[in-house]
Amino acid sequence: TNTMDNLTVIEVKGANYRCLAPKAKPTSEWNAHLNLHKHFKKLGLDRRVVLHCHPDEVICLSHQAFIEDTEVLYQEMAAALPELPLFLDTGIHVCGSYPPGSEALAQASITGLTTEKALIWSKHGLLTFGSTLDEAFDYTEVIVKAAKILLCKKPSPSLART
Repeated sequence: TNTMDNLTVIEVKGANYRCLAPKAKPTSEWNAHLNLHKHFKKLGLDRRVVLHCHPDEVICLSHQAFIEDTEVLYQEMAAALPELPLFLDTGIHVCGSYPPGSEALAQASITGLTTEKALIWSKHGLLTFGSTLDEAFDYTEVIVKAAKILLCKKPSPSLART
């Protein structure tokens, strides 16, 4: 398949934006994406790419009770895939479940988000942030791999308590 059939690149200049592929249109979550860009700019972070996808493993993981404790989530994912902290040294942010495209989702996406390079939208998907598309994609690959391994391995005692 053609990558551009599955990827929408949007150029943002101030309050204006345009899709670089003529027939493309922004996702219904565009307001959340734009909110994230504004948030990163306000924090002074070089996060020009917001990569949004819906990996089954991450969505499945977000249905687990321990997802609400981001520290436990991070520790479990790092135990499942020891290279995860090399890429995502600032953690993974998690946002509760909100209707897709809603203003509530857009606001919840930035609430508490600081230097993390990834955001899990519970029961919906994954967003990763980078200065380049390659960087954001690398974070996506690492998280998906860790989630897949975590779902396949025997739960640790900390997960068994939840």
